[in-house]
Amino acid sequence: MRTLLVTATCASNVIISVVSTLLYYRELYALKTSPLFATQLNGAMQAAICGILLLTLDGSGVAPRKSQPPVAMRRWLELAFWFALQNTLEIASIDGLGPAAGSLAAVLQQAVVPTTLLVSIVLVGRRYSALHWASALTVVAGVATSFTAGASIPKIPWGWAAALVASRLPQAIANVRTEAALTSAEPAVRQELRSVLRAGFWTALFGLGFNVLSGLLLTVARGEPPARMLDDYRTGALCLAPNGGCDGALSAVLAYAVPGVLFVVSEFAVVQQASASAYMLLVALQLPLVAVALSAKPFMGSQASPFRPALLIGVPIIVLGLGLWALAERRAARRRSIELESALLADGTSVPTFRIQN
Repeated sequence: MRTLLVTATCASNVIISVVSTLLYYRELYALKTSPLFATQLNGAMQAAICGILLLTLDGSGVAPRKSQPPVAMRRWLELAFWFALQNTLEIASIDGLGPAAGSLAAVLQQAVVPTTLLVSIVLVGRRYSALHWASALTVVAGVATSFTAGASIPKIPWGWAAALVASRLPQAIANVRTEAALTSAEPAVRQELRSVLRAGFWTALFGLGFNVLSGLLLTVARGEPPARMLDDYRTGALCLAPNGGCDGALSAVLAYAVPGVLFVVSEFAVVQQASASAYMLLVALQLPLVAVALSAKPFMGSQASPFRPALLIGVPIIVLGLGLWALAERRAARRRSIELESALLADGTSVPTFRIQN
């Protein structure tokens, strides 16, 4: 049952990721002059929708139930900080890479896979087998194959490339911390859903403040006056008005609202049901699928990117890597079960007749 739940959660996340990313890009195209406003608007909608869902679920609201181990507000604040730092470094480095950003960025971002494994070893004492590492490297190789086969990469600004790789560290820390926060919840599905929604609510709410600071830093880094950020917000707000001059902006924002929240919720659910490391491997599978979807003219219209068949070459390699990871997890669960039985026998305790499921 547990394996089925994890599989369903991961499959749902992949589907939701592709759909929500398409709608997200359509929103960005509609609000192309106001990316900072779009970020704030999405965060506000996420907090609002997660809060409403929590109230609808059982009226418990956003505060932890007294029967649950409370997750301190400072933990959600910490997560919002790490996510904001990752976002700031990523946007700045992609801007700095310029024409080299495309395929190169997709490959460099996979540094998050080994980084997440290392961070989970340091922060939560996770142990990984050689098969785990082999599966991670296989996934990274699959992404590299998809985005470099047949692609020409211009001269690389190595400083900005290093900054993009560095942005994976706060992302890895945030995901591992998220896993620790969410796995402290009671195992009932209803409780797990409530915990995921709270994670979405608080990280989005605290993120609004960090987004302002992030936007200010990015504006200054681009050599623009701080007032440019206010212009971004004002222009974006006017775009949503009936006669704002941005055709389809309001409909694009509304179309993304629910799928965007579903993506965040499914992201947290995968981290909770599987692990932060497993989620990073799953993201690698989403990359070429999203790239192919963005080239579909029925969805993207005139904004569709050119289709490259080479994008699909690495998908079987990524799937192989995910299969190796699943095998490694099954072996690790079996090893933990045997170790527990041995410890119980050594203490003279009767051994349960069931095996531990992971």
